[in-house]
Amino acid sequence: MTQRHGIVFEAVTVATLCMQGVLGRARIPGMMISALISLHFMRTTGTALIAPERLPLSTRGQSIIGADGHRVRFSCINWYGAHMQLHTVGGLQYSSLKNLSAQIAALGFNCVRLPFSLQLWFESPQVPAFATQANRDLAGIRGMALFDLTVQSIVEAGLMVILNNHNSASGWCCDINSEEGLWNTAQYSSRQWLECLEGMVRRYRSNPLVVAMDLRNEIHDTPTRIITWGVSQSIDTDWKVATEAAAHALHQANTDLLILVSGLCFSFDLRKLHRSPPHLPDPTRLVWTVHYYSFARWWTRLEDQLGVSWSQVVLIAALVLSGAGVLLVTVLWIGKRFRFLPRRDLLSVSIAIGAWLLLLTAPLALIASVVRLGYSYAGCACMAEEADALDVVRLHLTWIGASTLCVSFALVLLLRRQRLKANADNGFPPSTTNFLSGDIGGPAPLPTFEFSAAELSSFGSGSRPEGFRSCACRLLSGERRRWLRFCLWFNSLMLLLLCMIAMSALVHIARRTSSYSQLHDELYSKWLSGARAPVLIGEFGEGPAFDEPKVSYWSYMTRFLRDEELDWAYWPLNGDKWEQSKHRFADEGYGILDRQYARVRRPSQLADLPMAGAADNARDLDLRMQVMEGKLGELQRQVSNLEEQSAHRANEGSGEAFNV
Repeated sequence: MTQRHGIVFEAVTVATLCMQGVLGRARIPGMMISALISLHFMRTTGTALIAPERLPLSTRGQSIIGADGHRVRFSCINWYGAHMQLHTVGGLQYSSLKNLSAQIAALGFNCVRLPFSLQLWFESPQVPAFATQANRDLAGIRGMALFDLTVQSIVEAGLMVILNNHNSASGWCCDINSEEGLWNTAQYSSRQWLECLEGMVRRYRSNPLVVAMDLRNEIHDTPTRIITWGVSQSIDTDWKVATEAAAHALHQANTDLLILVSGLCFSFDLRKLHRSPPHLPDPTRLVWTVHYYSFARWWTRLEDQLGVSWSQVVLIAALVLSGAGVLLVTVLWIGKRFRFLPRRDLLSVSIAIGAWLLLLTAPLALIASVVRLGYSYAGCACMAEEADALDVVRLHLTWIGASTLCVSFALVLLLRRQRLKANADNGFPPSTTNFLSGDIGGPAPLPTFEFSAAELSSFGSGSRPEGFRSCACRLLSGERRRWLRFCLWFNSLMLLLLCMIAMSALVHIARRTSSYSQLHDELYSKWLSGARAPVLIGEFGEGPAFDEPKVSYWSYMTRFLRDEELDWAYWPLNGDKWEQSKHRFADEGYGILDRQYARVRRPSQLADLPMAGAADNARDLDLRMQVMEGKLGELQRQVSNLEEQSAHRANEGSGEAFNV
């Protein structure tokens, strides 16, 4: 049914009732009127609220589906605060819970990702009155009681809820040096983490709109522990073991719940997780979740860390590349002009190439070390797969280079031996041919000198024959210089070629960093390549940088969401955030709402978000319309029965006023 059809249906129904005089003589149940108003609101606003008939949710391939088998698109918003020191969602000092929940639905979102801490669950501290001053009825309330009311308010607005264990001790996260990147800390153990998750699920299992549990936020290494995936049996450091333990516990508490599993590297990298997924009691409940911000990737940190923009890198690399190209042409011309390039000395060239291959292993080892350092800095040392690939390349280059050198030297020795044998067979004494010259190599073969018996007998007396001195002089003065010139020329050629290759690669990388293809390829390889379960973007957002003239991150990110049709949760709704150290509220530049929670901070940013598609909206609303049509038909039958009873009693002359 279209929006116009729905409005016409409502109008015709109400008009029919009015013409029949029913509204004047009978009290239509308030629930029916409320339902009509709610239906009209949904038709006119287009809010993608899920129909209860489509619950519970499950997964099929890379999609989350409803009970009807059709896909359910998640367009979520993060509403944080309950995981922090005040233990309340943001905005209650300005507006009521009910109004804020209705505002989320009116903005077009269909679910809320709701963070909480283990401290909130185990201690349920009292919420300060100033944090809820717009809700006088909440004065003195404790944390978990307020969390219950928050969940209730969200679901009453028709929104789905994703519970998210954000941290252990209440507060902001997530610093690389913080233990909050782990699910077990000095304050709360893995057992307590499992106890909290299971308790939360049991607490809300009667509410079908609480659809998912996000096991833990932004997993990362700490200075004392390295997180792994599937390489140990320790629940304290292996995220796969912890995930499987949590999934089994939650499945016993609620079999209908979706299980959201965070990637490593601050919830960014899923590659190892895709190759070795966790064993869940019901694999159709698995959903991967990842986070991505503009400041989180290496290509966005260059200017911040080094003060150099990628455009400057392109300019410098292009200048070096141009200079290297001119030098390369010059070197090639010199080689041709002076005939440095040997025509017969393939063994010498192969020896040089083998040596260069071995030499290349040093910069590759350096690059691999830098990559590992970067992953360690990103909090996921075990995910440095690029460094592992470089090590494989380095191993192959070492093997090829060493093999080339060994084979080349073996051939040199073999050919020299054959030459010596040929001289001996012809009655000549051993020649003093250069090791890499003569008939077996060298840019210009050295001549073979023959010695007389007198000259040979003079070897023992300490004097050197004239032929030998002539050979040595020519070797040192002529042929060796020529050989050294050839080596210098050949190595210069190789060095320039490597420099040009390196600069070309740098220009390519620098140009791609400002393109959509770089972001797409990076995110696709880390998130979607090899995925056999849905991927939900649990956090992403843009702050004040959105107002800058060129914001490639935001436009590219929203484009990626549309191209891949991903489920997502924007961070955050909040217009402010609590700063415990300064004991004050500060502005939340990333928030959808302004600081007073009254207006949308950046309407164009909200408009860019790819809300759930029209097909999803229409399917949910059509299901609701079917239910409402049935209720309205029943209401009309009740009204007809009342009219018949009223007419019957009037005919009997009872004279009693009939009032329902």
